Amino acid sequence: MPLGSGHLETMLHDEVTRHPGGIAERVRDNLARWRIYHFHDTSSSSPMKKTADVNDNRYLRSDGANIAAFLFLLREKHQAEYELIRGTVQRVAPFFDDFVFKPESSVIKLAWQQRDSDYPFDVSQLSDGSLRFICLATALLQPDPPSTIIIDEPELGLQLRRSQVL
Repeated sequence: MPLGSGHLETMLHDEVTRHPGGIAERVRDNLARWRIYHFHDTSSSSPMKKTADVNDNRYLRSDGANIAAFLFLLREKHQAEYELIRGTVQRVAPFFDDFVFKPESSVIKLAWQQRDSDYPFDVSQLSDGSLRFICLATALLQPDPPSTIIIDEPELGLQLRRSQVL
């Protein structure tokens, strides 16, 4: 069954319309459950460093724009997964203690606390590699993960020592 090879866009939609319930529909439905993550932008204008709608938490967005809202939901409703993510981050960043959440009205921004300190730090005070690692850990350890996870350049900006990984 040709699904549109050689075209700029697939003809999958047309095939689903012509043959509902067929293989094309199953392929489309499966692809819809995939998530592609790329946590490249950690600049000062990065969506990860901005406020997000506190209710934008159904799934982790591909660029991590809703990382604060998603982690907040995990802390409130999926404590085991939240603690697994937190512990994984602590293994790689021993200075890290926990995330700090202070929803204001309908928005939330990621903050964190250092071990042996009661001063909350802004997400911009994390290194780019630490922020990317938090997003990677969250994507890989989330409850009810997508059927397929594709991560674009997962090693970008990560400088892990062998002892940190073991």
